[in-house]
Amino acid sequence: MKDCQTAFRFILLMGFIVFFLNPAFAMDRNAQKKSVADNQSNSGNSSSSHIPQEPVKFKTITIEATDIAADPIQKLENRELRVRTGETLGKTLEREMGVSNLSYGPGVGQPVIRGMSGPRVRIMQNGISAHDLSALSPDLAVSFETMLADSITVLRGPATLRYGGNAIGGMVDIKHLRIPEKIPLNGASGRMDFRYDHNSSDKAGMIGLDIGKGNFAIHVDYFQRASNNTHIPGTALDEAAIRQQFQVDPGTNSSNVIQNSNSNSQGGSAGISLIGKHGHLGGSYHETVRNYGIPPGVPGHADDTSSNTRTAQEAIRIDMSQRRYDLDGLWKTYWQSLPNAHCSRRHP
Repeated sequence: MKDCQTAFRFILLMGFIVFFLNPAFAMDRNAQKKSVADNQSNSGNSSSSHIPQEPVKFKTITIEATDIAADPIQKLENRELRVRTGETLGKTLEREMGVSNLSYGPGVGQPVIRGMSGPRVRIMQNGISAHDLSALSPDLAVSFETMLADSITVLRGPATLRYGGNAIGGMVDIKHLRIPEKIPLNGASGRMDFRYDHNSSDKAGMIGLDIGKGNFAIHVDYFQRASNNTHIPGTALDEAAIRQQFQVDPGTNSSNVIQNSNSNSQGGSAGISLIGKHGHLGGSYHETVRNYGIPPGVPGHADDTSSNTRTAQEAIRIDMSQRRYDLDGLWKTYWQSLPNAHCSRRHP
C-alpha cells in the first residue's frame, strides 16, 4: 500500500515538473505579459488622445471680381502734355501704357501701339487723317510738331473699329485748335514754349496767339527746332554682331556720336473763325518743313563694295514738307434727335 502511494506521488511530481518547464507554456506566459503591456500602452495612447490640441488657423484670401475694364482711352493735355512733349510723336507717347517709340533716328519716332505701327496705327489731326507718308515706311516721320498740340488722345481696343481697318493697332488723334471755337477771355490769349536738350544741343521754341472781338477770332502760331548729332558712349555700330549676323563688314562707323542724326524743322499756322450762338465756321492754313537724317545702319549687299559708295548710300537725308488747308464748322440745334452737326474738310 505504501509502495502505491509513493509511486503516485512520484508520478505527480514528475507531471508538475514537465508542465512548468514546457517551452509552450513559457511562450504563452510571455504572450500574456506582452498583451498586458500592449493593453496598457493602448490605454495610455487613448487617454492621451483625449487631450485637447491647439486649433489650426487658416488665413482667408478674398478675391473680388469687377466688371470695370481697363480704360482704352489715354489722353495727354495741359501740364502733363507740356512735361512729356518730345522731339517726335513717338518720343512724346513712349511713357504711355502699351505704347513705345519706333525710332529710325531722333528725327523720326513713330508710335508703336501693342507691337503694331505704320499702316496698322492711324494718325489723325483734329479727327481727320494726317494723310502723310509715315504709314508707308518706318523711317518717315509724322508731319506734325508736338509742341503745337493742345491734346493727344490714344485709343486702343474694339473702339478703333469706327476708324477703319488702318486702326487695327490703335488710333492717335492730335488736337490742335488752329481754328478757334470760342472768343478768348479778355479778347486775347497766348502760349509760349522753349526747350533745350544738352545731348544733341536740341533747341526748340513755339509761340501761339489767339485774338478775338465780336463774332470773329484769329489764331496764329509758329515753331522752330534744330538739333545736332546725338552723343553716345562707345561706337554707333556693333561690328562683331554685324559680321556674325550678315557676314559683311560695316561700311562706316563712328565713336561717341551717331552720325547723320541731326535735324531741323520749322512751320506755323493761321486760322480764322466766325463764332455765333449756335456754333462756328472757320478755316486754317498750316505748313511744316522738316529736314532730318537717317543714321547709318547695316551695310547693304551692293555690287560696288567700296567704302565711299557705301558711305554715300548710308548718308540719307529726308526733306519733308506739308501744306494743309482745313475747314471746320459746328451747328448746334434744338432737336433732341440731332443735337449738333459737325463738318470738317481738309485739303493736303
